[in-house]
Amino acid sequence: MRRERFGAAGAWGQCAPAALVWRGRPALNFTVRCQFASPHATPNALRGVHRRLYRDLPLTLPPNASVEVIELGGSHYTADPASDTHRNLERWVTNNRSGWAPYYATLPGKGIIVRAGSLDLQFLDSTAFAQTPQGAFHKSVAPADYGFLRRTANGT
Repeated sequence: MRRERFGAAGAWGQCAPAALVWRGRPALNFTVRCQFASPHATPNALRGVHRRLYRDLPLTLPPNASVEVIELGGSHYTADPASDTHRNLERWVTNNRSGWAPYYATLPGKGIIVRAGSLDLQFLDSTAFAQTPQGAFHKSVAPADYGFLRRTANGT
């Protein structure tokens, strides 16, 4: 634990990372546990943690590229640029460029994989994963936000 001064309120708090560490890097998702002398220090401290852990990713969906959608253990289809799936994915990508955290574990072998050009996404339950040249990242998402990628029972 280390004692630090947080935010404009100048309250004192103690923070310690709660992480599994392997070769000096977090092996899995981690959190920072803090105890604050003042409740006013919490928002300021969390803003600093947020800036260090989360980042914006330059995700783009090529406008004229077909989208390959693979439901692992299920269907596999291609969405054309004129399709509703392509338009919905373009909207999702535009609205979800921020809030990504590094992901240091192996990506899961389940879920929905989306590929188009350099865009490489995977959705599983309430998590989205992005593979980029800078590494793998993840963020929390609502399953309903990517439900448009699932094929219905009648194949539409």
